Amino acid sequence: MRGDARAPRPAVGAAALLGLARRQSLTPLLAALLADTAAHADPLAAALRRDLYRSAARHAALARMAGPLLEALRDAGVPVVVLKGGALAARLYRDPAHRPMLDVDLLVGRADVPALLEAAGRLGLRPLADRHTPEFDLAFDGTLVLAPDGLDRAGPQIDVHWRLLDDWRFAGDSAGWLRRAWERAGPVEYGGAPALALAPEDALLHLAAHLAVQHALDGLLWHCDLALLARRGVDWAAVADEASRLRVVGAVTVALGSTAALLGVRFPAALAPAAMPRRWRLARRLAAGRLTALRSTTHLEHALPLLLMDRAVDAVRAAGRRLLPAPGWIRARYGSGLVGGYARHAGEAVRLAARSLRP
Repeated sequence: MRGDARAPRPAVGAAALLGLARRQSLTPLLAALLADTAAHADPLAAALRRDLYRSAARHAALARMAGPLLEALRDAGVPVVVLKGGALAARLYRDPAHRPMLDVDLLVGRADVPALLEAAGRLGLRPLADRHTPEFDLAFDGTLVLAPDGLDRAGPQIDVHWRLLDDWRFAGDSAGWLRRAWERAGPVEYGGAPALALAPEDALLHLAAHLAVQHALDGLLWHCDLALLARRGVDWAAVADEASRLRVVGAVTVALGSTAALLGVRFPAALAPAAMPRRWRLARRLAAGRLTALRSTTHLEHALPLLLMDRAVDAVRAAGRRLLPAPGWIRARYGSGLVGGYARHAGEAVRLAARSLRP
């Protein structure tokens, strides 16, 4: 019918396609998928193969860095969970190199962080010099980054976590989920050393919440992780129950809905409420057009988490804590007097608000 006719999409050049695939961290996977069909001398295929080789080299470097640390922590009696790509690359992909990683994420108990830092220091790994001090991270955050001598920002790094979810944003049972996730974790090996990995249900919940809350749903590679993990089989009733306890049903529902729209996969409706709150629908609309066009949504990383909260009252409280933090947070964050610290924080809040409102 004439009314259904659509203009053909313009052709995408090889350079633009390569740039887009690199932004989405998909070049190693594309290299594997096109290995049998692309001409060996084709420039795009050659670039994809180079990225696949770089991914394999990065995996090897991360394993060489993390393996000795995991061995040292085992000897010290410190349990460690390998999170995200470190646990999923070998489990979900034909070759771990098909799933690129910039760093390896490790989860330890909050009380075990000093022992980890001591073991890491003996291996030449120290907290990365950043605008946050390690003391600030330990007191108010849930993550710190280790690098050789604390200096190399481009090379392999280890992200150390002691939370699975940022507590300031979500007021649900995050401590209880952390405890239960530790209990359900199973043995794996990384870098030739023994470790633990989250159960599939906890891994899917962590990935979906992380994608929605920390990255504004942006990252096709993480959507691939979600689709492949769901395909391996999870207990959806358990995921729904834990999401409800955490009050992250909105974040997980919209993340999985975005994965379904982008990759054409289907998820059970166990998480979807009968009627989505208006703020969840708004969050989905804000991100949908840019996601389907594979454009960045990072400017929404502060707005979407508030819109996706299960309870409006939690969103209001979180926004209030973000706009007017406690004096102790201001002193630790800015290292100055309260007046100067709050002034600097207000300037940062205005900058972030302007960034969120850009078209």
